[in-house]
Amino acid sequence: MTRRIHDPRRAGFTLIELMVVIGIIATLIALLLPAINNAREAAKRATSATEMAQLGSSIQAFKHEKRIAPPSSIILREDGNYTTPADLQSFALLKQIWPQLPLGGQVDWNGDGTITTNTQIVLDGDQCLVFFLGGIPQGGVPTGFSTNPSNPAAHVGNAAATSKTYFEFPANRLASNGNLAGKAGFLSFIDQWKTMPYAYFAAGNGLGTKNVYNAGDCPTIGAHPYQDASGKFFQQTGWQIISAGRDQNFGNTSQTKLSQGGLRQDDPLGDGDNVTSFQPGTLSSY
Repeated sequence: MTRRIHDPRRAGFTLIELMVVIGIIATLIALLLPAINNAREAAKRATSATEMAQLGSSIQAFKHEKRIAPPSSIILREDGNYTTPADLQSFALLKQIWPQLPLGGQVDWNGDGTITTNTQIVLDGDQCLVFFLGGIPQGGVPTGFSTNPSNPAAHVGNAAATSKTYFEFPANRLASNGNLAGKAGFLSFIDQWKTMPYAYFAAGNGLGTKNVYNAGDCPTIGAHPYQDASGKFFQQTGWQIISAGRDQNFGNTSQTKLSQGGLRQDDPLGDGDNVTSFQPGTLSSY
């Protein structure tokens, strides 16, 4: 019988062998990480597109009932004292939504239980999206609008009053955009990348006027509506919902370079990663 002699020097890997194995594992990880990150980004874009489609369906339901799309800029006065031209323009929009809303009538728009006097509450487009689809905010959560046609906030502090909402916003994705209205309780809906809100623009500020968008409806987050190479807005009589995408930057309007697709491109990173409600895939910032 041949007896095998145990060699203690071969009890494990040598240092060189261990370093080779570690190098192979590091190389595999380096090769896999971009694929994993790309898959995550693709999933976020797909989820974002689905979410914007759901928001669009809610906007359509609102428009079908109210005969007007949710405006993307509005001035609210809780004391009902709409006196300036801008005030009265906003009140005219509110009257289209709630025809029995009386001029001078008090409405607790931010649901804090008190009526603020001599104060304008100016909502940006991203806040309008949450407000008109979600309703009166209370404790950081939209609670719908009262079915009382003369007071949209009649259900505030009255559990027996009925209310209606058009979209159920998850509370953990609602945040202030930093303006005064945000501090008063009017929130924005954070996109899938969880830093910037969805931007919202309505043609003719909700009235559906053809090819008329106000680029200043989302001033706090710095978003702008999209135009094609000829200067015509996408969704000329509808609305635009825009996510800032991976880089969470909407870009600016200082450049007018046209990209190959006929879209104005000024995304600082040049990756054209904005996701919109009106085109598949991603678009450059404008």
